[in-house]
Amino acid sequence: MKYIFDTNAFNNFLDAQDNTPLHSVSILATHVQLAEIKATKDDERRNCLLNVFSEITDEVKKTESMVFPLIFGAQKFGDGTYENLLESLNQEVSQFSTKKRLKKENGHSNDAQIAEVALKNKYTLVTDDNELIKVFENYGGKVLRYAKFIEIVT
Repeated sequence: MKYIFDTNAFNNFLDAQDNTPLHSVSILATHVQLAEIKATKDDERRNCLLNVFSEITDEVKKTESMVFPLIFGAQKFGDGTYENLLESLNQEVSQFSTKKRLKKENGHSNDAQIAEVALKNKYTLVTDDNELIKVFENYGGKVLRYAKFIEIVT
């Protein structure tokens, strides 16, 4: 079974100091999660997350759409799915205060890219992001919260 981790799943794995053997499953990611991890401000946490990423990620997949900033060789030409996911995610947070909504909308570009890869390749998305879960399931994607993922693979 192939699973694609949202960045918060890597954080959860680190926080749990999980020694769960993940040999029976394939953990995937994209350049998006790696960039988010590299943007972690705390040097020690960033280094630990990078170690977790390299230890448990079996493959870094290309994203399915070209989104700025362009990363040649890491993105494909899209078919509109990314834009639809992004619009749905932004609509999902429309009830929040302006400040919280803008912060969430800015992060939804990354979420939409990760979700699109999972959706198009029929991977199970592992995330604890409530808005992403709701939208992803509305598009017919299979999603697990991190705790449920660990329960299943152990």
